[in-house]
Amino acid sequence: MREPAETVIGGKRYSVTPLPAMRALRLWPLVAKGFMVEGTALVNLSADEVERLARELLSMARVDGAELLPSLDIVMCGDMPALMQLLSFAVNVNYSAFSADSDASAQAAGSGSGA
Repeated sequence: MREPAETVIGGKRYSVTPLPAMRALRLWPLVAKGFMVEGTALVNLSADEVERLARELLSMARVDGAELLPSLDIVMCGDMPALMQLLSFAVNVNYSAFSADSDASAQAAGSGSGA
């Protein structure tokens, strides 16, 4: 398992440990739909899909050393820009090879020939 990546958002230190491979793979369709179209972060997803994606991406996150999800509503209350920043960070931690280049995400999604 890879080490957690850290960032500071709004004066709080967050760490995100990459998801296990099969969980990340299972989440990939929602990530691709929600983040891989430039300028459309999450607008292509239903409310239920957004919540599922956020819960999964942040399931391995910590804030100031404590597990984030139990206190997410309190920590992020009224600060949606910080939440969006953290979600983008979690996507980058888990899918960095795809987030930098939309052509790579198209190739990974199977646009090339298969065996």
